[in-house]
Amino acid sequence: MALPVTMYRWDDPGAPQLSQTQGSAVDVIKKCLIDGYGTKEPAGWVIEEISSDNKNMIFSPKSRAWMYLIYDDGRNSYWGNRGAMVGAIDAYNSIEEPISSLNYSDWTSRTLKDSSYYNQVIDKIASKWVILADEESFYLLLNDIGSGGASAGCFFGKLDGNGHDLAYSVIANYGYYKDYDTCQLFSSYTSHKSILEITSAYPILVDVNTGTLDSIHEVGPINVTSGSFIDVGPSGISIDGVWGPIYFKNKSLKISAFLPNAEMALSPPHTKPEQFEVIDNYLYFNHVRFYLGE
Repeated sequence: MALPVTMYRWDDPGAPQLSQTQGSAVDVIKKCLIDGYGTKEPAGWVIEEISSDNKNMIFSPKSRAWMYLIYDDGRNSYWGNRGAMVGAIDAYNSIEEPISSLNYSDWTSRTLKDSSYYNQVIDKIASKWVILADEESFYLLLNDIGSGGASAGCFFGKLDGNGHDLAYSVIANYGYYKDYDTCQLFSSYTSHKSILEITSAYPILVDVNTGTLDSIHEVGPINVTSGSFIDVGPSGISIDGVWGPIYFKNKSLKISAFLPNAEMALSPPHTKPEQFEVIDNYLYFNHVRFYLGE
């Protein structure tokens, strides 16, 4: 996210709202990335195809380097209207006929217990959402998920590959609990408070090390003061403590990319910001902060 970042919020005037209504996740993503709302300009993404009822969509970043599919019509018998199914695709004949080099299970039932499947789901029971977006990537941060008040995030688009242009990924979330077919990114749910719970396959379109499609197998922060890798859970939120960038490693455990504009707290908390609070051009969310630019 070296490009200018725009913040979209559930409480902006004219903002769309996320709910268990079919199509609500498509509505939020479309209005933030493609249409704009109120006084907010869109982030610059592109609609490739959208269903006549506006519940399912194929969309892409401005570069069209990769495409993303979202099914938000309640077709999945396990998730129902609570979950919007998402994935990355290479091409399509229609919304119902996506073409992908990734391995997907049937979109209408619960994903089989097999780590080779790339199916993902966005949990729509969240009373508050924030999208941080530029024309190539975006975070969807969800708060007050379900009765337990959990929170988690999603990421779509281009990772920071140190100049490598095709390090695209998609990481969705189901923030209310962890199981073999759900992801928790930046989660606050009970004991699941790591950066990313790796429970299924999360892709990297072109890995900088191999030059081919790869997947995320390890994630963690780097201590910027020592340069060392840290493979422990978060220490907590800290405004004036030490923060480190968040890396992804591929199947060979070589660093592939970093999450753009995101850092994780490495030192014990000093002053704890409120959820979604912005201080000195950083937005704070659980144990992570996001740089919003000048």
